[in-house]
Amino acid sequence: MKALWLKQPYATLMLHGKIETRTRNTNVRGDILLCSTKTPYSLSQQQEISGIHQSERIHSMLGLENLPNSVAIGIGTLVDSRKMQPEDADNCFVEYSDHRWCWVFENIHAVKPFFLKGKQGWKEMGEPDIEFTRSPQWREESSEILSTLNNYDIKTTAGQVFINCSYGSKGWEQNSKPVKIKPHHISKIRKTIHY
Repeated sequence: MKALWLKQPYATLMLHGKIETRTRNTNVRGDILLCSTKTPYSLSQQQEISGIHQSERIHSMLGLENLPNSVAIGIGTLVDSRKMQPEDADNCFVEYSDHRWCWVFENIHAVKPFFLKGKQGWKEMGEPDIEFTRSPQWREESSEILSTLNNYDIKTTAGQVFINCSYGSKGWEQNSKPVKIKPHHISKIRKTIHY
């Protein structure tokens, strides 16, 4: 599994539907672990990258304090890489430039943050354990969905995913914490719960 490190505030913006922009194309596709670097952008750097208008939008949405650094914060599926269009500016949180590429992600979800040191850019990660938490894209319903897929029993409650490898004697516990889910299960889970 690949991980992509972004500097704050752009890492957190990915959980709010941001389209990532870069100066180059990418052929990478599939599930990507989204991480924040140790050092965030300063306000002046952010304004230089995004422009004053988009920088003000970012500030009003997130503020500039207490954004997590050096952690994995989300996972999403990279589905496309294309040239930026003028109408992309608000979704990218940067001013339009014909030199930018849009890296388009779908199904972005927050994960329980865990420390993961890395520099801006790509790194091959293997299969770290991940715990999902609620994110803006999750279902808002609090109803439960219980499904069986191969040897896995999957349940969502108020936007959290529970997974168990078999029907244990204890069954599902109402107050249990989310258990860890390995990335190679993610595509199977998505097909089952249709979030």
